[in-house]
Amino acid sequence: MNLTNIGALCKDQVFQEQIRVAAVSHAVQIMQSPPTDHGAADDLRWGLARSVLADGCTADLQRFVYGIGCTPGFSSVQGDTLGANDPAIASAMVSQWDYLAGITPPMVGG
Repeated sequence: MNLTNIGALCKDQVFQEQIRVAAVSHAVQIMQSPPTDHGAADDLRWGLARSVLADGCTADLQRFVYGIGCTPGFSSVQGDTLGANDPAIASAMVSQWDYLAGITPPMVGG
């Protein structure tokens, strides 16, 4: 996808709702995950999850929409009402959560 396509996708209301639900769903999984040996990273992960769950990803939605839309290799379609984007969004959510939480690569790993 080129930048114009990514920009149009990120403005798509259906895509935004898919991202909202994926973020809330993943936030629940994060909150259920056990602590790791990386306490500072855990705090950032859980902090983002608490923020997402507090308001149904309203405040953080644009961060997630553009963060997921710009994920390298991510491909999606506008106006997807049949769930074709779901697997790609779920995968991108998992791969991008730490970055969106503010975890830098040296902290990743646990």
